[in-house]
Amino acid sequence: MYKKKKIFALIIARKNSRRLKNKNLLPLKKNPLFYWTLKSALNSRYIDRICLSSDIEKINLFNLKNKKVFLDKRPKYLATSNSSVYKIINYVEKKYIKKKSFQILVLLQATSPFRTSKNIDNAIKKYCMSPKANSLISVMKLDKKYKYIISGKKTIEMPLRSKKRIYVPNGAIFIKNIKDIKFKTFYSKKACLYEMPFVESIDIDYFEDYKIAKCFQQKLK
Repeated sequence: MYKKKKIFALIIARKNSRRLKNKNLLPLKKNPLFYWTLKSALNSRYIDRICLSSDIEKINLFNLKNKKVFLDKRPKYLATSNSSVYKIINYVEKKYIKKKSFQILVLLQATSPFRTSKNIDNAIKKYCMSPKANSLISVMKLDKKYKYIISGKKTIEMPLRSKKRIYVPNGAIFIKNIKDIKFKTFYSKKACLYEMPFVESIDIDYFEDYKIAKCFQQKLK
């Protein structure tokens, strides 16, 4: 709880990932990938309840005895490669969140193992102290050495010579008010940004990402 607002965290970890097979079970420092997200959520000072949404049959919650966390076996229609994360959020909201009168949702993807409890708590504080923001998105600052973006035959020059900073979403933390839960995106002009450094921003979608994560796995605690 932060400033008398009850906080619900949703961790999503699907079995048949499309780009990297069973990525949520890949080992990092002898523990599966999803474990590190679960651990950081459990160490948060402000999160009141944690739901791990998964269709993995033999998933081990490690801290199942902790009353803070529980497992929701995701239905098959929400466990396909085409399943929208927003449909999963609305499903969980109807089933759990609404009944317990939580005010804030924190979405944590299991593919960001280096995201810390300090990141989560600082993001929650920033969101709660930004009254005009309707969501929060964690980001990484784009290095100024990248002057151009090339997409197919199109080349776009980035305005990096200006003083304006440019950020890219890192997929680690998303926050939204429960009252606005029936939505289709976290991204809007009113979203506030929470900046994270490179290592803590590592998001594992491809095998190359996993190899990079392995290089930094000693930083996991």
